[in-house]
Amino acid sequence: MVIVRNERDRSEALDEISRPMRARPPPRLHLNHMTSSFERCQSRTLLPLLVAVSCLGASPARASEASELSFSASAQAFYAAMPTESDALNPYGPGLGVRAGVTLPISLYLGISFEHFFGGEPRRWAAIAFVQTDAVADQVTSWAGYELELDGLDLRPRVGLGYARTRTEQLVMDEAEPRRSQTSEGAVVVSPAVELAFPVGAASFILEGRYSFLPASLVAADVLMIGVGFGMDI
Repeated sequence: MVIVRNERDRSEALDEISRPMRARPPPRLHLNHMTSSFERCQSRTLLPLLVAVSCLGASPARASEASELSFSASAQAFYAAMPTESDALNPYGPGLGVRAGVTLPISLYLGISFEHFFGGEPRRWAAIAFVQTDAVADQVTSWAGYELELDGLDLRPRVGLGYARTRTEQLVMDEAEPRRSQTSEGAVVVSPAVELAFPVGAASFILEGRYSFLPASLVAADVLMIGVGFGMDI
């Protein structure tokens, strides 16, 4: 209880009673504190946004690069021999071939080739009659393999499954008129091969080694081939 004795005491008493009821002034906000808080908030918001935008922007490029196919074509010259039957009639010998292929994004190579072989040396023998036998061969092969990009060259180990056809012509000359006869045979051929390609711009120099497994009904022995040529990406 406050006892008011005079006007001064009355004023002091009123001031003491009303003091708890006065509102406290709001806290002061420092400009530096507001700026740092805004920067922290901004960095927390913008950083994930920038990462997301960069990822979205890079994804189409990577997807486009991964979805690209590489097409190629080549022309080659071959020589094919039968190492185990060098004296037998060789329907292969020198030849020319073309091939087209595609390399998938997973480095899987798929291709198809056609070769024509002019045949080796004809076989001649004479007894009562003179006999000469010539043979040529055509071969179509589908290929599947893997393309490895090495330093300065591309390595393509692959396996081919195809069809080979030989045509044999025999000339018989005796006391009667000369007689010619032709026979043609075909069979499935399996050919493992290795190719080295040395790129020079869009073109490349190609060196190929191939071994073709052929049935005895078609030729006397399996055939070893060496090929050289030029290829180009298309």
